Amino acid sequence: MNHHENTDNSSDYDTDTDTDTNTDTDYDYNIDMDWINKLDSLEQHEDDVLYKLEDIFFIKCVFLYVSKDNNIEKIKQEKLLLKERGILSKEEMLYMIKNNCILNQMKYSLLSILKVIIHLPPEDLNIFLKNKMDTSSFLESVKHIDTIHLEKSLPMFHDINSIYILFYEKNKNNTNSVTKRVLIHPKNVTKRKEY
Repeated sequence: MNHHENTDNSSDYDTDTDTDTNTDTDYDYNIDMDWINKLDSLEQHEDDVLYKLEDIFFIKCVFLYVSKDNNIEKIKQEKLLLKERGILSKEEMLYMIKNNCILNQMKYSLLSILKVIIHLPPEDLNIFLKNKMDTSSFLESVKHIDTIHLEKSLPMFHDINSIYILFYEKNKNNTNSVTKRVLIHPKNVTKRKEY
C-alpha cells in the first residue's frame, strides 16, 4: 500500500458536484475578521503571548543570484537556527555566504545584504494591518559583514523576518589585474665607424 494515498474517501475539498453553474457572485465570502476587530481593544490582550515582542531565535535566509545580464537566475531560501537569540553572528553570516556563493558550478560574488525585521510595537499593529504605516523602516542595508543584531519582533512576524543575500555572477575571465611590462631597450647613440 502506498503511504501517500488517502485511505479514506474523505477529502479536504468539497467534492459535491452540482448541475447548476455557479459564478463568483453566487458564493458568500464570509472571512473571519474578528481577530482584526479585536486588535482595536488591545488592552484585553496584554497577557496574550502573541502581542508581546520576543527575541528572534531563527531567521529566514533568502539567496538571490543575479546574472551579468541583471536577471535573477535563482532564488533559494533556508531557515537558520541562531546560536544566540536575537544575534546573527559574523561566523554564521560568513558560513552562509561561503556555502552559497556557487550555483551550478558558477561562482558568484557578494553584491548586497539586506535585513528585514518587522519590529513593530503591539500598539501599532492595527495601523500596520490597515496599511496606514510607513514600512520602509523595516528594511535595512547591512554595510559590513559583522554580527547583526536582530530587533525583537511579535511572534506572528517571526516567519517573515529575513536576511536577503544578493549574489552577482563573476566574470569568467581572469579578474586579477595584469600589469603589462614595457621594455625599454636603450638605443645605441654612438655608432661605431667601420674601417
